[in-house]
Amino acid sequence: MSWNRAGLRDSGGDFVAGRIVDAGGSFLQSGVIGVGGPLGTVKIGGNIQGDPSHLAYVTAGGFNALPGAPAIKSLTVKGSVVSGSILAGYNQDFTARNLNAGIGSVRICGNLEASFIIAGADKVPTTSLGILTTSP
Repeated sequence: MSWNRAGLRDSGGDFVAGRIVDAGGSFLQSGVIGVGGPLGTVKIGGNIQGDPSHLAYVTAGGFNALPGAPAIKSLTVKGSVVSGSILAGYNQDFTARNLNAGIGSVRICGNLEASFIIAGADKVPTTSLGILTTSP
């Protein structure tokens, strides 16, 4: 994936969380695309794929953004988002910090499964962000 001042451009493939596995076969960490300030255009050429216990994150705090500018300018995923979390208003340690943070356009060409999108937050939910889902 290549970064520039506008954000992330065409990853050309999947963004997969939990790629580091310990000797017992457990995931050691999730995949994160995250900044404390605003994030520009994000384009994923395939899927965003997490695991129910290790989500794939796209997050931006939106700090120091111009008034009215979204924390995440836009997100395009050419495939599906499974066990993903798109967060605006959270800092890099997933603490809710910016109630006024917004998200511009979001386009997911495939399915949205077991995932969530939050724009603007100033309190952490009582349930961990790692286990909130759109599933019943």
